[in-house]
Amino acid sequence: GGPVMSWADIARNVFALSGHDAVRVAGVPTDEYSALVSGYLAPRPYNSALELDKLISIGFRPADAMVELAAYLERDQL
Repeated sequence: GGPVMSWADIARNVFALSGHDAVRVAGVPTDEYSALVSGYLAPRPYNSALELDKLISIGFRPADAMVELAAYLERDQL
């Protein structure tokens, strides 16, 4: 659970929680990324957020992703 986050948002949180400067992580829009890559490029979705409504409707309550990320990083001391 928690707010919708991009992969860049998640990476920024990993950096911050690991004691690194989160500003070093730059989000790259799909069109800019595609322009930088030569050769075959697997398609990237424009919106890859997971919808949790169906899981919640059957009684599953997902844990807060940021709480779990922080616990994981603390446990594994990255």
